[in-house]
Amino acid sequence: MRDLLIVSAQRLLGDKRGISAIEYGVLGAVVVVAVAALATPLGTLFTDVFDSISAKVPA
Repeated sequence: MRDLLIVSAQRLLGDKRGISAIEYGVLGAVVVVAVAALATPLGTLFTDVFDSISAKVPA
């Protein structure tokens, strides 16, 4: 039983496929946080730009 546990642990530690999935997950989370952090400032900036343009265009 002990040998089976050691072999399973060695196989699990040697498998690198899960690491790539974790890296992509972390990268995706960073992108989501960055987009969420920029959403409000960019929204305000776009609103100001469109308000400025619409004020200069005659009705």
